[in-house]
Amino acid sequence: MEQFLGKVPNPTQIQPNVGADYSGGALPLVGAKPAGTNPPSWQWPYSKRSTSPPCTVTLSNGTVLPTLVEIHSLLVVEVWLDECGSVLPGQCDRVFNVCNVMLASNCGATYPDSMHRVHSEIDMYWNQSGIAPARPTSGTTIDIQGFVFWDDYHLKDSWHQFSGWELHPVSAWRISGQSPPPDFGMTASPRSITVSAGSSGTSSIALTSLNNYVGTVSLTSSITSSSISVVQPTVSLSPTSISLASSGTGLSTLTVSTSILTTPGTYTVSVRGTGGSVSHYTTVTVTVTLP
Repeated sequence: MEQFLGKVPNPTQIQPNVGADYSGGALPLVGAKPAGTNPPSWQWPYSKRSTSPPCTVTLSNGTVLPTLVEIHSLLVVEVWLDECGSVLPGQCDRVFNVCNVMLASNCGATYPDSMHRVHSEIDMYWNQSGIAPARPTSGTTIDIQGFVFWDDYHLKDSWHQFSGWELHPVSAWRISGQSPPPDFGMTASPRSITVSAGSSGTSSIALTSLNNYVGTVSLTSSITSSSISVVQPTVSLSPTSISLASSGTGLSTLTVSTSILTTPGTYTVSVRGTGGSVSHYTTVTVTVTLP
């Protein structure tokens, strides 16, 4: 927790309403800033509601920073629902705060405990897409993974620890000390292809058994356009199901086909893999050009 948030209190705030400053954070993804600077969230290199955030960000000076953190042994101190129906009908952000109880014995929201707490959100878009983890229970101790985000709107809010730092979106968590459940990974290679109208292109969808996962994964695909498209490409997968052995791998070929009438432009192909109660997806960007 302290590696992520840093040890710099916001110098523009007055105790006890003081939180971790942007300048001390381990992942300043909009670049270095003087202490007390509050960069606006719109400058952040990805949306907090993204269902596919980048794994790394390259700053203007060439520095490459990761975007995902994993923190162990954190106490869940509050849990609630937020922004219900305000963005997506029937969907809420699943919101909670976590605390390093070893260094903040009261886990309070004010300084110095605020330097050992972070706000976390399981995003509603992740929930709608079927990739969101369940909401943890207050009072449990968890290990957590999430993408870092700086939300400049909440520096005056105690429930946000008087700091812009948060984990949003949260990608996974588990009860601390437990072994991870069986799972599988899914990746596309290449992640982007260019196809001339009237021709086709392919990408390989690789599946990997994780934590001794054994089962059959069914694959489905869909395509959307970033603009108005009269005739879209067609997509297919071969095979459409893959049986994974423990620590095994499998491969399916995604084919994107076009005709001479296909509308040029940029398309996103989503490939979803489902095995039992476990689902994952990956995307491929397709650019269709004139023949």
